[in-house]
Amino acid sequence: MARPQNPQRKPQLLADILDYLRDKSLAEVSFRSLAEGLGISSYMLVYHFGTRDQLIAEITERIQASRGPELAADPAGLGPAEFRQRLLGFWHPSLQEDTRQLQRLSFEAAVRGGDDGGRAGA
Repeated sequence: MARPQNPQRKPQLLADILDYLRDKSLAEVSFRSLAEGLGISSYMLVYHFGTRDQLIAEITERIQASRGPELAADPAGLGPAEFRQRLLGFWHPSLQEDTRQLQRLSFEAAVRGGDDGGRAGA
């Protein structure tokens, strides 16, 4: 009989992965290297994320979700003052070291597009 899945485990595991990756490149990411770095089994990563591409996609989604709603809304209908406020709301947090590291990972994931020749996330 399989052990019941802990719903808090995957989000916590993803947070641990992001902390681990702050000074690393996505090119270095493998289930084995993450497992060794986090002190867990690579089977746990496979269980929660399936494939490396799914893991990269979830890392990217988590980073984008942390960036806030100011990026989600269409700025086309905003006046100059509202646009400036939204831009500053995005810019000021990006000056923090932790946020810059997450942005670097996000940019790298966007440029790499996964391991499928750049088709994922396009």
